[in-house]
Amino acid sequence: KDTTRIGKSNPRLWAEIFVANKEYLTAGCLRFERQLSYLRKMVEDNQRRKLTAYLEKLVRFRESLDENN
Repeated sequence: KDTTRIGKSNPRLWAEIFVANKEYLTAGCLRFERQLSYLRKMVEDNQRRKLTAYLEKLVRFRESLDENN
């Protein structure tokens, strides 16, 4: 629910924010697309071990966010 808060906000405001930050936003989108493609490939190819290792890495990353606050 928290990640959808932009959907309730002013579209013109967010369009301006996106355009003002286009370099960072496009770089982030490219990284996200690569990671999503990597995830999709592991699922399509039934790579359970690789997928499990990837998800474990994500858990450690998410936990590190809590530790830094």
